Amino acid sequence: MPSRVTKALKIVKRALDSLASRYLFDNWFSLLIRYALFRLGFDVRLMARVGDCTFELRPEIFACLVVGLRMGWLRLVVLMVSYT
Repeated sequence: MPSRVTKALKIVKRALDSLASRYLFDNWFSLLIRYALFRLGFDVRLMARVGDCTFELRPEIFACLVVGLRMGWLRLVVLMVSYT
């Protein structure tokens, strides 16, 4: 049986993983809520939004992207282009 410290560390790790999604998607908060519902057994669709693009994302892929970003396996590149 895991100790209380181990359980607390798992909760903190999940929270950090979840917060990493704010760098990937514009509607990150609603995606987290929908993902939590999926984990509880509800049949939900994850509709991710990045800028003007909206697409459906499988919950497993969403989890892989968020964990990959959090662990440093994925890197975000932001290009700032100024038009004058």
